[in-house]
Amino acid sequence: MRYTRVTRTLSALGLIALGAAVLSGCSSGTTPSGSASGGSAKVPSYLSSYSKELAAAEKPVSWDGPTTAAAAPKGILVGAVNCSYTEEGCKAGGEAFTQVAKALGWKAKSIVVNDPTGYAQAIQTLLNENVKAIFLGGVDESLVPAAINEAKARHIPVVSQGSNYNIGGSGQVDADVHANVTDEGKLMADAAMIDHSGTVNALVLNDAEFAEPVAVLKASKAQFASCSKCSIKYANPINFTRNVITNQLPTEVVSAMQTDPSINSIMIGFDPPAPYIVPALDTAGDKTKVTMYSQLGDSAPLQLVQDDNILKYDVASSTAWGTWGAFDEMIRYLDGKPLVNENLPLQVFTSSNPKLITKLGTNDFQATFAGYEKKYEQLWGVK
Repeated sequence: MRYTRVTRTLSALGLIALGAAVLSGCSSGTTPSGSASGGSAKVPSYLSSYSKELAAAEKPVSWDGPTTAAAAPKGILVGAVNCSYTEEGCKAGGEAFTQVAKALGWKAKSIVVNDPTGYAQAIQTLLNENVKAIFLGGVDESLVPAAINEAKARHIPVVSQGSNYNIGGSGQVDADVHANVTDEGKLMADAAMIDHSGTVNALVLNDAEFAEPVAVLKASKAQFASCSKCSIKYANPINFTRNVITNQLPTEVVSAMQTDPSINSIMIGFDPPAPYIVPALDTAGDKTKVTMYSQLGDSAPLQLVQDDNILKYDVASSTAWGTWGAFDEMIRYLDGKPLVNENLPLQVFTSSNPKLITKLGTNDFQATFAGYEKKYEQLWGVK
């Protein structure tokens, strides 16, 4: 069976730093913080290793992807099922799908589904049109196991991007290209601990519709627990779904702040709710009372980070890069080659270093400056 999880982990330096932080337990002094401090003047010395790990993750991403070639087949039909384009990440993945298919000279059929109950029918539609490979953007495999198994029976690879973490079994995708969600969650927790000098009262916002934010927040909690000298508390969490992001959720967050004014950190598993929550908190007078931590790298949340407006850190991975990586997995499957680790990297953006966001221009974090498009075309033999 050929399948893979395709992620990238933190650097060895970061892992060593984390180990040192967990083992630290004797010093109670303070050391100057780096650019990862989010504006704090001092960081307790027992957090210095977390701070170093966070600062290292601000380094601009670079190519560390596959090195073995895989010849792309000519002129095939490839299909995609994408989650609703009302979500910025879903739209970015769908647009990248069209871009990569065009670069390969492939015919492409993309189906955007607003209601998750329609995912299975969309996959069936693609199978009926005899596609040779299927891309899932923001589609949880647990909602479509029978459709995936039908594709497997026809030897049609099903590959997703940033959506699934159980790979290769019955009802599971053949590969999912995503950055390391454990690292994403760790870095978010690092930032909150640094910003608040080890004393965190966190309001966690949970959306169980997508696997990624669930895994990210689980990793954040584990990272908080690793700091034996920190004081970590949790307010009553808020569970939500995407259909309440624009109205009900912001109201609930403001209410939670009023109920428990000691909340100083909001942990959210992905970016889409941030542009709605932050203005509500601003209006309620909470701009200087709480900080938010998220991941994805969408354009509107990055603007909030750049403006130093509540969202202080965004741990970003390129949805476009992940989509190119998903095509690489498809091609390797079709070429009869082993699947590989695509090494999708992470970069931390912080309010204390807004110039890094300015350099991105008006788009979200596509990271095209790393040159991955040309790298993949070279691997595939595209002229």
